[in-house]
This record gives sequence, structure tokens and C-alpha cells, in this order.
Amino acid sequence: MRFKAPRQAGFSLVELMVGMAVGLIMLAAVVALATSVLRTNAETVTVAKLTQEGRAIGDLVSRELRRARYSGNYRQFVGAAGTVPNAFGNIDILSGGNCVRFAYDTDDDGALDTNEVKVISLSGGAVYFAQYNAYTAATCSTTGALRISSPDVQVTNLLFARDTVAAPNRIDVTFRLGLTGNAAITRRFDQAVQVRNPFL
Repeated sequence: MRFKAPRQAGFSLVELMVGMAVGLIMLAAVVALATSVLRTNAETVTVAKLTQEGRAIGDLVSRELRRARYSGNYRQFVGAAGTVPNAFGNIDILSGGNCVRFAYDTDDDGALDTNEVKVISLSGGAVYFAQYNAYTAATCSTTGALRISSPDVQVTNLLFARDTVAAPNRIDVTFRLGLTGNAAITRRFDQAVQVRNPFL
């Protein structure tokens, strides 16, 4: 009796090539999806960083501006109707709106002392904070100023605005920032800062 070997069944060359093509298409789709997820994740992290940085800058700027014109001997101004000069009375917007100069009484003595005149300004894509002894010495220069924005963040716009007639105690602050070297994603921040001390 003759033994018949079973016929071996397998993939033909065409079936193998079709299977490989389908596998490569599926692999390409998975790689494209992973790349898209990574890109979206990177953009989300960038936006979160810009939001965090913007809030930190806005918080510092608003806390400082709210204190403008505060004097430790405020009782002498009650009922004086502006006849008593306030050494801390100036709020000046300088350099086309990119810089603001103001003062407040840090040590509550009623006199303008060392480092009680403040300047917040924009220079070279960064926000700076400086302190001076007198209004005349306080400029928008960044020499000796403290940088308050991160080095990896580019502040492209900082604008202080004030309507001295309609809202003399309000300062509108607008700034826009993005990551250094990546202009594709930017964030804009607008805030109205109410100065706590009435104009004197």
C-alpha cells in the first residue's frame, strides 16, 4: 500500500505580500496616531506653561499696582480733599505704555524712602521690576532691575493704559507671551487692576 503524504498548505507569495502591505498600513496608522498624540501633548504642556507664566506675571504686576499711592500717614488725607500733598501720589505710564512708574509706602512712615518708587517695564522680550529712591531717578532702564519673566518665555507685548478721567484708579494691563524660539503658540492676558488708594 502506498502512503500519500498530506499536501502542505501555506501562503502564496501574493498572499504574503498583501498581508505585509496591510500590516505596514496599520503600522503607519499607529505611528501617525502616536505622533499626533505626542504633538498634542507637547502643545498642551506649552499652553499650560504659558498660562502658568502669564498668571505669575499678572499676579505680581497686579499686587504691586494695587499698592500704588499708599501712604502710612493716610489719616492726614481724610477730609483734606487733596490739599495735603501725597509723596506717593504719582502713577506714570511711560515709554509708549510699556512701562509704569509708581510708589507706595513700604515702611509706613509717610515719607518717600529708599526703594519705594517702583518701575515695571518690558525690554528685550522680558518683564522687569526695579526699585528707586526718587521719581526723578526712576526710569524704564533694566540696569539693576529684576527679571520677573522666565528666560524661556518671550513677552512680545506689555501695555499699561489708564483713563485718568473716567477711571483714575484703574490701570488696564495687557500682555502677550510665547515660548522663546516657538512663535506658533501665544497667550494673551488682560486684567484691570484697581488701585486701592484714591487719587490724591
